[in-house]
Amino acid sequence: MPAEAPLFLMYTSGTTGKPKGAQHSIGGYLAYVIWTSKYVQDIHPEDVYWCMADIGWITGHSYIVYGPLALAASSVVYEACDAPDPGRPWRIARSSA
Repeated sequence: MPAEAPLFLMYTSGTTGKPKGAQHSIGGYLAYVIWTSKYVQDIHPEDVYWCMADIGWITGHSYIVYGPLALAASSVVYEACDAPDPGRPWRIARSSA
């Protein structure tokens, strides 16, 4: 795909209360997320990676979906950190290790 092809649109109302969108491209944003996933978070293809951020947050979709999958790693998707009980995230983390 071309480097300037759209990857996603992020909308915010900011301080004005009026929706504004920013378009992120494949070449810039995806390259950055792959780089940070590989060299900062040290994710490898054999890893099972879990980011507890909400998938709607920039951190969530970047490091739940784009980064790990671009590096061929598995990704755990689980957002309800306190449901059905507050100990569940820790049990998931132990079972993924």
